[in-house]
Amino acid sequence: MKVFKHYAVLVAVGLLAFAILEFLFPGPPPPETRNLNCVFRSASNGSPANIPVSSEEIRKITFEGKLSGKSVRDDTDLWHAEGTAVFQGNLQKLSGPIFIFASTGEVRGLSLYRDRYPHQMVDLRISTLDESGMLDWDEDTAFVYFESAPDKLAHHYDYHCTVENS
Repeated sequence: MKVFKHYAVLVAVGLLAFAILEFLFPGPPPPETRNLNCVFRSASNGSPANIPVSSEEIRKITFEGKLSGKSVRDDTDLWHAEGTAVFQGNLQKLSGPIFIFASTGEVRGLSLYRDRYPHQMVDLRISTLDESGMLDWDEDTAFVYFESAPDKLAHHYDYHCTVENS
């Protein structure tokens, strides 16, 4: 019985020391995260994208995901998004960079793609692009295309995203 009391005292002292150290020297804060919700609608003056294997028109896409890995540059926060896009009853996991105005919290640009290899012709991509087809900021218009698309600027979509604290 003496041995048990001896070990119980040692365990109690160890736990107390651990609690004091945790109080005096807390670990790093958890990484900052956000929730992202976006709706992409085929622009009224554009043609909707077609699903390559079925030629079904996509008029609306929703994306819900988590933002993590924040990096700050001037008035723009760069995040990494991971989530799911829903369109015409299809689901695809997408990820990629999201650019957000630090001052307003509004999405300023994005590039979402299917993060797997090898890529297939049905892999959805959504990006804000310039007239040359390069990633650029655009707060109003994104382009929807698939991996096999001959012209990624052919289908522009109006979009709106909300960013919320986790």
